[in-house]
Amino acid sequence: MFTRVNFFRNQYCTGFAANATILLCGSCFVWVTPLLPRLTATAGVSRGVAPLLAMTPTQQSWLVALYEVGALIAPIPAGRLADKTGRRVALITGMPLLLFSWLAVLSFRSVAGFYAARLLQGTALGFLATAAGIYISEISSAHARGAMTSLQQGMWYSGFLLQYVTGSYLRYETNVHVNLTLTVLLFIYLLIFPLETPYHLVKIGQQERALESLMVLRGKRMGDDLLETHREMSQIVESVEMEQKTEKVVWKDLIKTKADRRILLVTQFLTAARILCGSISVSTYINVLLNSDQNNLDSTKTSTNVTTIIYGSVTLVTIITASFLVDIVGRRPLLLISSAGAFIANVGCALYFYHPPIFNNFLYLNSSKILPLPVLLTSLTFFFSIGLGPVTQTVQSELLPSHTRGLGNVVSLVNVTLTGLITLRCYQVVVDMLGVYANFMIYAVVCALCFVFVAIFVPETRGKSLLEIRRYFIDESRAKVQVTKF
Repeated sequence: MFTRVNFFRNQYCTGFAANATILLCGSCFVWVTPLLPRLTATAGVSRGVAPLLAMTPTQQSWLVALYEVGALIAPIPAGRLADKTGRRVALITGMPLLLFSWLAVLSFRSVAGFYAARLLQGTALGFLATAAGIYISEISSAHARGAMTSLQQGMWYSGFLLQYVTGSYLRYETNVHVNLTLTVLLFIYLLIFPLETPYHLVKIGQQERALESLMVLRGKRMGDDLLETHREMSQIVESVEMEQKTEKVVWKDLIKTKADRRILLVTQFLTAARILCGSISVSTYINVLLNSDQNNLDSTKTSTNVTTIIYGSVTLVTIITASFLVDIVGRRPLLLISSAGAFIANVGCALYFYHPPIFNNFLYLNSSKILPLPVLLTSLTFFFSIGLGPVTQTVQSELLPSHTRGLGNVVSLVNVTLTGLITLRCYQVVVDMLGVYANFMIYAVVCALCFVFVAIFVPETRGKSLLEIRRYFIDESRAKVQVTKF
């Protein structure tokens, strides 16, 4: 029994469970999407189904936006909680928020009830995204950390797919019950099995518990060869001692030293580039783009629904593939390939919307009848998903020191929320002023800047411990850093 319980506590099982919280958040994010056509007084006439709730367009827009509001206000208390009470406690704290949100959806079919549920869902995302990123990075070994952290992006889009299926094919109440059941099951698992991270236990002076936790996470028992485990434990202790300069972590610790400032610059630039490269806008406006007049090739016009499914499937499959490639190919190569490919795809989209015949003459072949816009948009999400999407999160979890990791994740989440709001808000403004093509030119410029930035400032962290990564930024000369060769 002891061995069986410890199996569910190893780094892969507990890391997957922590990532599964992001899946539930992704499902919550798009929960309202299949419902919007039923949230009007005329739903029964236009859709042939009974209206779920009569809402004005303004009320609907607030229903969508309140998720972002919750996500914006939650990271600060979540980061504080993770640093003070532990990463596991902060992770568990976010689950009741999800639970209560689904109960509100089920119990209060009103504008106020839906608003409350949406706010709770966004707040849960702020807690879970902050805590899960820290928890996973601190329980994972150096060679598994890349796959475990980059899997978060795949889980997010898996939540999209889950809700698209259940929201489209199940009754309203049945869909809510499915999501509520998944939330309860994961909540129970997180209460029973996961242990606190060795890094946090060392930080609070409980090294014996930290060693026990590390042994369980690595699947070790007394009597096994523990040489590698003790070596890793020594690195954890040394890393915490190096980073923990003061007992109380304050915001200025994020920029306290030159190394800290460089780390903050790298992580926040990559975080912003992930949002500003165009993926979030395309994912939001893909139906509008596909239904545009410039994509009107009548004899072979591809269904918007089919194209959207292909787009989402390519995103999910590529992100999952990248989670395995990140520890084989490395972080820098994937980021460089992703930035370059997204740049080309964005330029292609800009040229298409500026002058459609450019691509129609070359891609709309009489034999295969390839539609240019679906190909360009799918190429964009492919290159985004191979690097800029998942790998930027991996780099962030590895570069931030353990004593400021909570606050650093807070800054990153605020960065994501604000840049996301700005990107989505400004999309239509740019379209009205200059045209659709101008948005893609802006995204292309961001991708080009990201390529240059990665080439100059982002180090390769594949196969390195957190201590080795920290030493890289502390050392005055990069020549002093020993690079592990594979």
